[in-house]
Amino acid sequence: MNSIDLLRMGLKNLFRRKLRTFLTTLGIIIGTVSIVVTVSLGVGLKEFSRKQVMQWGNINVIDVRPQYRRGMMSGGNRGEDRNLLKKADFDKIKKIRDVELICPIMNVNAKLISGRYSAQVNICGVKPEYMDKLGYKIEEGRLLRGGDKLNLVFGNKAALRFVKEGASENYDYYPRDGKEMKPKVKVLKDKMLLSFDPDYGRKKTFAEQMEEQADEQTRQKKVIPPHKIKGVGVLKEDFSYDYSVFMSIDELKKLKEDYDKKVDSRSKKIKGYESAKVKIKDVNKVKEAQQKIKDMGYEAYSLVDQLSYIEKTTNIIQMVLGGIGAISLLVAAIGITNTMVMAIYERRKEIGVMKVIGASLKDIKKLFLFEATMIGLLGGTFGLIVSFLLSQGINVVGKSFMQSQGQLPEGTALSVIPLWLALGALGFTTIIGLISGYLPARKAMKLSALEAIKTE
Repeated sequence: MNSIDLLRMGLKNLFRRKLRTFLTTLGIIIGTVSIVVTVSLGVGLKEFSRKQVMQWGNINVIDVRPQYRRGMMSGGNRGEDRNLLKKADFDKIKKIRDVELICPIMNVNAKLISGRYSAQVNICGVKPEYMDKLGYKIEEGRLLRGGDKLNLVFGNKAALRFVKEGASENYDYYPRDGKEMKPKVKVLKDKMLLSFDPDYGRKKTFAEQMEEQADEQTRQKKVIPPHKIKGVGVLKEDFSYDYSVFMSIDELKKLKEDYDKKVDSRSKKIKGYESAKVKIKDVNKVKEAQQKIKDMGYEAYSLVDQLSYIEKTTNIIQMVLGGIGAISLLVAAIGITNTMVMAIYERRKEIGVMKVIGASLKDIKKLFLFEATMIGLLGGTFGLIVSFLLSQGINVVGKSFMQSQGQLPEGTALSVIPLWLALGALGFTTIIGLISGYLPARKAMKLSALEAIKTE
């Protein structure tokens, strides 16, 4: 028998028992839909998690800090020789392959005043020329430039820190009654002052005034005038620095040292920085570079850490969901085996005649394997079509609901069926059909022609 004869006979046998073929194929369809849709939800979760991590910041950037030394404070106010990153540390890190740039970071607590409103903020000193390269995205205004001195760039929600003087603990960070909170100060338009004295401009209570009069040292405390500053930009939303304010690191260091000197003439110059941001040229080299920095004795963190953890978690979820779907496919495979075994008992005469007229055992085996494989292939094909339709339905209905709740960013899908999943499911169901038909095919080969004809 040639291949065309086998193909014609196999298809004829399948469509001769339409109801049985349909029910067996239906089992494969249900199994395929179960495994594809459940895994697609896991893939969608993985993509969603990845996009969320990418929104948190630049994945190419590593945050580096000096290794914590027990008993050494990291946040003094007067420039002590603390556990800081110094020039020698930066030179050392620069030698690592794939490092594009290294930007020192300085954090100082300060007070901003605008009219009757004030805000306690974290001023983050950065190199202005590196802001764009480090992934800071502007929403309004502009980023810092090389010549900027007393100019500030605000995090997306930093303006919400402004409250009436004396009510500094009542920050309106979160929406109330579903209404978005609006800042009391327009940071790009209103005049502002900057002071490193947290009590500057605050009206003292009667008890504090009495205490001041009693304390000679407090009485002699100098009132250091604030600096006039200007807001030039507001950054796009990013939870890692939404409430921070950015300034040229050289100017911030100069202002802080000057303030510390006026407060205490014995104050030392700031000899280093609390942290640094290291940008790696190739995103695939971030993990390797991060490990090298750790091996040098520094603390290093990047979004790759978070991404790796999320991917491990989503991979486990995918395996669990895929396993649940595979159970349905296993049941369907048993159905194919049952169908083909029943076909042997019903077609004993046909098998006997085929053997008598000269059909080889190999041809009979091929015929039954072809029929079983076709059931798997048809079930997989129709299962994929149904899976794509269900996936689209989940995305349309689920996305509209979740986006209305503000829980899903634009451009994110709940269910994603990549090419590898579609082809894998189709190949898997075809192989399942082939394996399920193997034992019935062997049974048909061993069937005696004379016994089959005599029985009929």
